[in-house]
Amino acid sequence: MKRSIEWHETAAKNFTASLLVKYNELRRVRASYDRMVIHHNFYYTQIAEAVKQGKDGFDPDRFMKPRGTKEAK
Repeated sequence: MKRSIEWHETAAKNFTASLLVKYNELRRVRASYDRMVIHHNFYYTQIAEAVKQGKDGFDPDRFMKPRGTKEAK
């Protein structure tokens, strides 16, 4: 269906706005993914270190973390 240039300009602006929303969503998801990868890798490091030290268990919130600091969750 033929539409006016004004209609197409409005549609293009809306499309641009939608792209920006998706881009920001993608950035948030990527940041979350990156944090999860770091946590995952450290968790496996904790497990390996606990095995190496002959431990029968550990608290992942405390093991191999400096005392007196709080990690941002």
